[in-house]
Amino acid sequence: MTIARLLDRTLELPPEPARIIDALTGGLHNFSCDRQVAQQLLDADPNLSWWVSAHHHFRTQAMIALASAGIRQWIDLGCGMANAASAYTLLADDPGLGGGRLVCVDNDPVAITHLCTLPPPANADLHVTALCAGLRDPHQVMADISQRDAVDLGEPVAILLTNVLQYLDDTAAVTLLAALREYITTGSYLVLSHPSSPRPMTAPLRAAITHFQHITDTTWALREPDTAMPLLGDGWIPQPPGIVAVGQWHPACPADERVDDQDDLPWPDAMREAAGWAVLATAAPPRT
Repeated sequence: MTIARLLDRTLELPPEPARIIDALTGGLHNFSCDRQVAQQLLDADPNLSWWVSAHHHFRTQAMIALASAGIRQWIDLGCGMANAASAYTLLADDPGLGGGRLVCVDNDPVAITHLCTLPPPANADLHVTALCAGLRDPHQVMADISQRDAVDLGEPVAILLTNVLQYLDDTAAVTLLAALREYITTGSYLVLSHPSSPRPMTAPLRAAITHFQHITDTTWALREPDTAMPLLGDGWIPQPPGIVAVGQWHPACPADERVDDQDDLPWPDAMREAAGWAVLATAAPPRT
């Protein structure tokens, strides 16, 4: 097959959330169909790109804190495109975060193919496994990870689930989080963030979200912070600072070292005030 035919076939792909998110934040790993959907969302609310960036920033902060605490195994569920803000890039480009294992899971074959074509990471001690799979069958996903020996599930692992759970309905979301806990050991972590409904929810934004759901055949469930504990169930225990606005999450630290004045933080108001929440949770001890 010629490059031109391959390109034509690629461009026939429908828009996908992973590539739309990439386009929303100015990434280069997307197609015209993805950019059109992203632009419709931005036309409805220009702050959407900052809201996505808030989720990325939370994930980065949480990963740095966990790496400092000794975590060396990561499962990135709904990893998206491997762009400048991705978990893959953070670990691959910074040997200071230590070696370890990273599993990247996404249902978009373009995202996984792109990841597989990247050059070896600068962090030579990082071992990366890519898995093309959806999250509606978490038992199959975790079984595949185990069979590939991608991570040692008998040792602590951090599961990254940032800005992803909205693509699952309530039943699937609860099932996913409960199933994940079954496969990992005590001492493991969940890095979870979720978009919530902006205030106010404008008619143009509501229409743009409806169009997103229709054209991608994907759920986009906006959940409020008070839904976090029912989602976490009894398998996950929130750690300080608890369930907070995604743009205001910070790693736990002594009170005299904490930055309480949000106006001093180095990002725009739209990012600090992003519609969404975040939580770092640890795996609850097994029930006896």
